[in-house]
Amino acid sequence: MKKIDTKIYILSTAATCTMIFIIFFISWYLNVMKANEMREKLLDFQLTIEDSQLEMLYIANYMKGDCSVLESGVKTLSERLVENNRKLSGFDSSTMSKSEYDRLKAEHILIFAKLWLLYLKMKNECNSNISTILYFFSINSDECIQQGYVLDSLYNKYSENLFIFPIDADFDLGIIKILKERYNVTQTPTIIVNEKIKFVGLTPKDKIEPVLFNQTS
Repeated sequence: MKKIDTKIYILSTAATCTMIFIIFFISWYLNVMKANEMREKLLDFQLTIEDSQLEMLYIANYMKGDCSVLESGVKTLSERLVENNRKLSGFDSSTMSKSEYDRLKAEHILIFAKLWLLYLKMKNECNSNISTILYFFSINSDECIQQGYVLDSLYNKYSENLFIFPIDADFDLGIIKILKERYNVTQTPTIIVNEKIKFVGLTPKDKIEPVLFNQTS
């Protein structure tokens, strides 16, 4: 009887170990596949960034004075950056090195900054009815998450005439430091509308919306 019990014990132990190994292997394999998939998306995103940089360079240098073409080009690029921003937000940073992720994020922020400057140029030179929002936020802040939903709602409504520049206030980048100093940003969320109107703290849609296209404010 003892021999049978011992045999059963050995078989059950072996089966358990085999199952643990299989589960571990499947988990490892899925993580590797996920990492490879994320890296492919990362490479695609980097190509999109490079393409956007060239497009922006062309717009800035060869569309001067042609307001209709400039507006069309800037809006098209803006739509692409908004989509890219959503893709970047969906990246799992744990599947890549921190330096790799931070570099990608920095490049993306710099493109947004350049496009924001193009929007300001377009407003001044073409008298365009465009509103801009600088949105300073902190990651993992509940108020900032809620503020993001409010701004998404505004963008969905006014996408043709509204540009939102999302800025991670805690990210170490020169342009972010300059903008924080210029607008005296000391907490998040903070919103700057058309370089003039400042909202600090979680701000509802009904307070932001009336001043978006009021250029005299």
